[in-house]
Amino acid sequence: MCDMRCFDTTNILLGALSICTLIAYTMIDDCFISRELVSICPTKSQFGKRLKANSLDEIPIDLEYKEKSPSDGEVRIPMIMHQFWNQKQKKMKSVINIDSSWKYEVWTSKKINELVHERFKDIAPFYDGYITEKFREEAVRYMILFEFGGVYADAGWRILLPLDKILRTFACFLCQIWHEESILDFHIPRLLSDSLMGCRKGHPFMRVLIENLPSFYYMPAWAPASTGLYYVSFHYKHYMADNDNLSSIDDDGVHLLPPEYFFRSIPNNTYSEMKTKCEIHELSSVQKWACSSIYSTGFNRQVSNYSVAVLT
Repeated sequence: MCDMRCFDTTNILLGALSICTLIAYTMIDDCFISRELVSICPTKSQFGKRLKANSLDEIPIDLEYKEKSPSDGEVRIPMIMHQFWNQKQKKMKSVINIDSSWKYEVWTSKKINELVHERFKDIAPFYDGYITEKFREEAVRYMILFEFGGVYADAGWRILLPLDKILRTFACFLCQIWHEESILDFHIPRLLSDSLMGCRKGHPFMRVLIENLPSFYYMPAWAPASTGLYYVSFHYKHYMADNDNLSSIDDDGVHLLPPEYFFRSIPNNTYSEMKTKCEIHELSSVQKWACSSIYSTGFNRQVSNYSVAVLT
C-alpha cells in the first residue's frame, strides 16, 4: 500500500468514480434479487416476505424456511466480544448476557492507536487524517476483527440469546437493517449494518474493507459512505460478485442474518418520513413493495423469542 503522498489527482478522480458507483447502486429501480434473499418484487407468493433464510432453530413468521445449525462442535468465529471503551459502563456491560466461556475485550484509545500504528502502518496516515472520531471508530472495527476474530458490538446492543449456533455455522456474519427502511429511507435495496458483526480471524472480507479505506478517504465527509454502512454494503456486493461460487457458509463466505434476529426499533420520525414517501404516486416496484409492507405490518414490531439481540 502507498502512503498519502502518492494519492494525486488520479486518486481523487477514482474517489469520485466510487461515489458515482455508490450512487448508481442506491438507485436500483427494478426487482432486486440476491443469492440469499428472495426477490423483493411484490408477488402473491411472497407478499410481505422479507427473507427466506435464517440460522436458528426458531422460525420467524416472515421467514419461509429455516436452516439447521449445529448444536455442538467447534466454533468458527472465536468467542471474543469486542467493544470500545465508553464512560457508560453499565450500558456497555449489558451486551454480555452470555456465558463465561466468552472473552470480553474492551478497546481503549491507547490500545486502538497501538493496533493501527503497529499492525496497519499503511492505513495509519488515513486513520489519523479522518476529521471525526466516527470515521475512526468505523474503520478500526474491521482491523480488530481481521487481527483477532470474534464479534464486535456497539455499546447499545444487548444479547438475548446465545450466539454459539451462529458462531459454529458461519465464518463471518453481518446484520441487515429493516428492508423497508433501507429502501425508503436510504434508497438502497439492502443495507448492511456494521454495529454488530462477527468474523473469523483473517477473513478476506475484512481485508477488503481495510484495504479499500484509502480509496474512499477522499469521499465527502460522510461516515456511512467512507467507512460505515454504505461502505460495507458496497464492498459486500462487489465481494460476492468477485467470488460468485462462494457459499455463505464457506470459510471465506459472508452470511447475512435477518433483521428480525438483531432487532432495532425504527424511530417515529423515520417512520413518518417513509409514510410520506409512500404517498408519492410515481414509485418503483421496489418502493411499492416497501410501502405495502409498511401498511400491512407497520413498524410497531416487538422483540420476540427468536430475536438474538436488541439495540437499546
